[in-house]
Amino acid sequence: MNAIPLAIHGERLGRYTNSQITHRHMVGTFLPAHIAEPLEYKLRSRLIACLGVGY
Repeated sequence: MNAIPLAIHGERLGRYTNSQITHRHMVGTFLPAHIAEPLEYKLRSRLIACLGVGY
């Protein structure tokens, strides 16, 4: 997590831009896990694994 703020600081972007980029990075990183967990209960694990391989 240190690489993102350091890269933004190196590009001389402001705090607002830093917060927006960090927020979008966190949502993009952790949101798929929250979506996949309920699907795992509804679908079988083997089907989810096959979908992941096919994707």
